[in-house]
Amino acid sequence: MDTSSDFLKVMPTDVQWYLEGYVDSSPSFRRIPINTTPFLIGRGRGVNLDLDGTNVSRRHAELFFFDNALLVKDLNSRNGTFVNFNRIGAPTSLKGGDIIHFSTCEFRLGWRSAADTNELYNTSSDVGALPRSLSVESKEFLELMRLEAVIPLFQKIVNLNDGSTIGMEILSRGALMNFYTMPADLLRVAAKMGMEERFCRLLREKGMRTGLTFFGEPMVFINAHPVELKNPDPFMKDLVEIQALYPQARIVLEIPESLVTDLPRMRDLCKEFREQGFLVAYDDFGAGQARLMEMAESPPDFLKFDISLVRSLDTAARARRQMVKMFVKFASELGIITIAEGVETQGEVAAVREAGFDAAQGYYFGRPGPPESFKLSEKSGNDTGVPLD
Repeated sequence: MDTSSDFLKVMPTDVQWYLEGYVDSSPSFRRIPINTTPFLIGRGRGVNLDLDGTNVSRRHAELFFFDNALLVKDLNSRNGTFVNFNRIGAPTSLKGGDIIHFSTCEFRLGWRSAADTNELYNTSSDVGALPRSLSVESKEFLELMRLEAVIPLFQKIVNLNDGSTIGMEILSRGALMNFYTMPADLLRVAAKMGMEERFCRLLREKGMRTGLTFFGEPMVFINAHPVELKNPDPFMKDLVEIQALYPQARIVLEIPESLVTDLPRMRDLCKEFREQGFLVAYDDFGAGQARLMEMAESPPDFLKFDISLVRSLDTAARARRQMVKMFVKFASELGIITIAEGVETQGEVAAVREAGFDAAQGYYFGRPGPPESFKLSEKSGNDTGVPLD
């Protein structure tokens, strides 16, 4: 087969092919479009995909098109080219989902229709068990996204004065068999693949869609991911669209305390959120440095105290109890509603009441669960004292 013929330089116009994987020592997951033919893989200058490693030959392999099909050819490399873990000795036809090794550098082949603007391009699922976490995680995560395989769970936030439920926090779990379930693990995979914002959007949309069917008119606490706040315009647009779909819901955005550092920026963000009708909560207060000045300069509607301040508060040293009480008093004087997170025992309930907290959240009041497991009280989130207009 003559790979230098003009015929082989014709690329299909209806399909966009990709290689996906980790290039060199970078922790970032990359998708490399195969946008020229032949597509040369090797080390150093003059290649389309430069792989830094002494076990990769300078001209290691090439991808090319023949009769509208994509093939790979090893260029007499020292350490070989492998397709689905089998070393090839001749040009080999490829299909979506194939695992390709250039020596020890591993990639998965993906594709999507050229007319499809959806970032989740198609891959096959018939490759079988894979030896490295890259292949398994990328394949399974894309499948999770395609199937929207997440289960929205909710944890109630309780008014400490009368026991009514003032709102629900969305705390979802992954639901793909034999894959991660906890959000922290899924966000780690999403970060490697550059899909954090898309994954967070899925959690929000499915959580709202599920919860509002059951809860009627609650306040819904939604976690904002740091990546989304770096470029908040798409995040804001997404929230506005969600609010339009569920106008009866009061959306509260939970911003991690660690991000409340740039006062002018945070002030602008809070202003933008409130102009769109959203409320703001600072989350994890006290997990790091308790930023009282930032809170005073740009006060939120809610302040959620981290579990590290709340846990065993009833048996804590007097100095710690006084410190927490001081923080609560300071927030209350600014008109902020205070919420104790991680309350698990009756003693902690008594302690957070004594400290002056307005509301609490934790296993004592109920573990995260599906919406059908809850029965909200007659009082709604509008009874918190937060102005709605």
